[in-house]
Amino acid sequence: MSHAVPSRAPANKWVIASTVLLGSFVSVMDVSIVNVATPQMLGTFGVSLDEITWVSVAYSIAEILLVTLAAWGSARLGRKRFYMLSFGLFTGATVLCG
Repeated sequence: MSHAVPSRAPANKWVIASTVLLGSFVSVMDVSIVNVATPQMLGTFGVSLDEITWVSVAYSIAEILLVTLAAWGSARLGRKRFYMLSFGLFTGATVLCG
């Protein structure tokens, strides 16, 4: 009778977990920033609440499209390369917005 050898988790499981956690945190933080900035955008642009709501709607639509395309990009480039490219683009765009 042979004994089953339990499979070991990869040594870098904490690196993978922290990477996923960081990406999730940045995504949630970005949605919060859009929602918190809405009153300031109302005053700055001098528009009504109905008009400025389109900013949140456009952001949500863009996020949904990019999440949908993530599987395709991951298959084309590889998970690690796609994640690093996405994170780099997001960071660069955030710096430009700041």
